[in-house]
Amino acid sequence: MLSLANQRAKRAGIPFSITEQDITIGTKCPVLGVPYETGKNHIPHPHAPSLDRIDPALGYVPGNVVVISRMANMIKHDASFEQIGKVYRWLKRLTRRPY
Repeated sequence: MLSLANQRAKRAGIPFSITEQDITIGTKCPVLGVPYETGKNHIPHPHAPSLDRIDPALGYVPGNVVVISRMANMIKHDASFEQIGKVYRWLKRLTRRPY
C-alpha cells in the first residue's frame, strides 16, 4: 500500500512523506462499515482496504491519509462533496427513507 502510494505520488508530482506508522488499517471501512475483504486472482475486491488522501491537493503527508474501502475511495474520488450531497438528497426523496 505504501509503495504503490509512493509511485502514484511520483507520477502525479504530489508530496509523499508518510511512513508505515502513519497508516492505520482497522477491520472495517469507517465510511461504509463493511469488513475489509481481499480480492482473488489479482482482482481487487470493492471492500479491499485502500489508502485515501483526505485532501487530495495536500498529497500523502502525515495527518492527510486514512484507510477506507476501495468502493468508498472510488465514490469519493469520482464525485465532489456537492455531487455526493445531491445524490444523497435525491435518494432520500426518491425512497422517502429516513436516512
